[in-house]
Amino acid sequence: MKKALLIALIFSTITKLFGQIPTFQSPQPATLGNYGNVVTFPTQKQNGFSQPNPNNVLQNLLLQQQQQIHLQNQRLINQATQYQQQGTLPQDVLDDIAAFENPKYSSVAEAYNSLNYKFPTVTKKGVNFYETALQKFDNMLAGKEPLNLKRAVYLVENSYYENTMPYQEFDETLRNIAGLISLKMQQDKMPNNQLAKNLAIYQFMADTFKVKIPHKENQIFTHYPFKYDFEDYRGEKDYRKMFVSKLLLQHSGQCHSMPLLYLLLAEELGAKAWLSYLPNHSFIKFMVNGRLQNYETTNGHFTTDAFALQSGFIKAEALANKVYLDTLSKKQLIAHCLMDLALGHEHKYGYNEFSLKCANLALKHHPQNITALMTKANYYNALLGYVAKQSREKRLPNIQFGDVPQVYELYQKVKQAQKDLDDIGFAEMPQETYQNWLKGIQKEAEKSKQTFQNIQQSLWKK
Repeated sequence: MKKALLIALIFSTITKLFGQIPTFQSPQPATLGNYGNVVTFPTQKQNGFSQPNPNNVLQNLLLQQQQQIHLQNQRLINQATQYQQQGTLPQDVLDDIAAFENPKYSSVAEAYNSLNYKFPTVTKKGVNFYETALQKFDNMLAGKEPLNLKRAVYLVENSYYENTMPYQEFDETLRNIAGLISLKMQQDKMPNNQLAKNLAIYQFMADTFKVKIPHKENQIFTHYPFKYDFEDYRGEKDYRKMFVSKLLLQHSGQCHSMPLLYLLLAEELGAKAWLSYLPNHSFIKFMVNGRLQNYETTNGHFTTDAFALQSGFIKAEALANKVYLDTLSKKQLIAHCLMDLALGHEHKYGYNEFSLKCANLALKHHPQNITALMTKANYYNALLGYVAKQSREKRLPNIQFGDVPQVYELYQKVKQAQKDLDDIGFAEMPQETYQNWLKGIQKEAEKSKQTFQNIQQSLWKK
């Protein structure tokens, strides 16, 4: 009787709690760069430019950009000289031209020593919440605190909301949903085993889910399937689209928030399930008759590794290095959430040292973490661009990368970060290709229905 009363109490609060996950004003996003966009220094050698190396794609890209910068600068100088001769330029512009033609620095080394080789420290409101969250992630990954997925997801989202998201409501909502799933399993007389728990979570997320309310005649709680959020599914306009709290509130999400919700419910129910990666995508794996079964939370379909390989963007190196189609351990899953923390910080404040700290910590505990490797590459790329921007603003002399130790060291880090991605088997899937691949999952619907029927049959086998 006490157990029945407890379940009734859980249900009595579920509707209210779903509505109590607060809506927040989204902070203005920072402008981000992307991996592959390198801003370079103007370089002069052999009539203005170095000779291209046909075997070095990155170097050729740099040289093309250097040529454009050089030609643009030359046009500006010619135009300014013409105006100067006509005496039509203001004195402050004339002073700038004089400073450009007669640098104040005694040497190239001295000139480039004056630049800042780190991003400016972010002092905006809310940064301290991210630093606190990073320390808690460090404690979990170091074994000083238990690995807790619910706490990790909460830290990511609460940091973005600047400590205005009540943990108690987030916690109670998940526990109440788990209570409803347990009640459904009892009413359907499902066995209390791992497969049944995973199947019940699947039914809650992908099917119309109905539970009879104890002690309330003819009253039924109904939950409809979560929907895929096709609008801004990457969170570029509204980063909250990436969050589990948004998924719970609006019942729509994507391949980031939906698998995380599945895993959070599995953790509440004591079910074993794992996160797995594909290019630009994540999904769930759980055991069926001793074999791992792929489950797409975005549309409720069951797929196979063979289907995933059809995308054409999974290299043999990535499979060998267990980047894709492998299961993440609990520690690796927390490292995955740590990179969510870094990406949220980048979205609010732009690239800075926080991104690098998160990436290095994640890679310490999960060296194959593709998001951390990409974040590192983007960070060094953006930092090189920041240094180049300073050199142009100060009108410093043109250089080869090797002329200045600090610049050469940074350039080497850019190349190493790119090499690390190449070595691990990274291949970027274009957005259009990814969308077409998602549509391909829909075509697997008939196969998915048969797989589901087979899972149901195996559930009831003695």
